[in-house]
Amino acid sequence: MRLSTVAELRKGISEQEACLVLYEEVLPDGDFRDVLKVVHDSKASVPVILFSRLADWDEYLAAVKLGAHDLLRFPFRTGELQSVIDRALASHPLSTS
Repeated sequence: MRLSTVAELRKGISEQEACLVLYEEVLPDGDFRDVLKVVHDSKASVPVILFSRLADWDEYLAAVKLGAHDLLRFPFRTGELQSVIDRALASHPLSTS
């Protein structure tokens, strides 16, 4: 599913299973903190990977403390993204229920 707002994420995550959330920069109605809160509040075991052009160490630590699986700084290599996705999915096995 592709979503463009935090409100769409809130509705979408409750209606269907997601196995991964990839988030880039700022949505019109929120930022990464809002995205992480929605995922956390949904009780879904869904890893969130953030992308940022401005990422610094403090932002990375804040994101991880709030529940992000990882934060990648632009530009990144395709292999780096694939590795992060593989680790995220391995650490959050899909539910069989």
